[in-house]
Amino acid sequence: MLYLFKKNRAYLFSMFLIIFYPMVLLLVISMLLDPTEKAFALDKLSHFAAFSVLSYFIYFILTYQDKVWFLKKHRTAFTIIFCLSVGASIEIVQLYMPNRSTNIFDMVANLCGILFTIFIIKHSPNRIKKLKRYGI
Repeated sequence: MLYLFKKNRAYLFSMFLIIFYPMVLLLVISMLLDPTEKAFALDKLSHFAAFSVLSYFIYFILTYQDKVWFLKKHRTAFTIIFCLSVGASIEIVQLYMPNRSTNIFDMVANLCGILFTIFIIKHSPNRIKKLKRYGI
């Protein structure tokens, strides 16, 4: 597993950057378009970014694990389910905190971050070459 990570380190890092550049661009555009909605846009973008990073790392953890073949075979579904359950858990906990509130748009931003990351990973041209080379 460590060999595969070392071999694909540049690929993983480039995919990480490809995910974050559009998010930063989205943040700048949303602040320029409507400065009054700056806090709302920043909050939703932070949810998008956090769950994008979470889903990225969970996907590759499931890709490079070799003990449970079922998790490796269905890593996309398990990534989405795990990340959504984490997001739902956070929102449920916020129901009982006095200074926090639950918002359905937070879950939508979480889901968009997860799906965006899965889409980028699945449609990467380098991924196809890596899958053929390692037989994953």
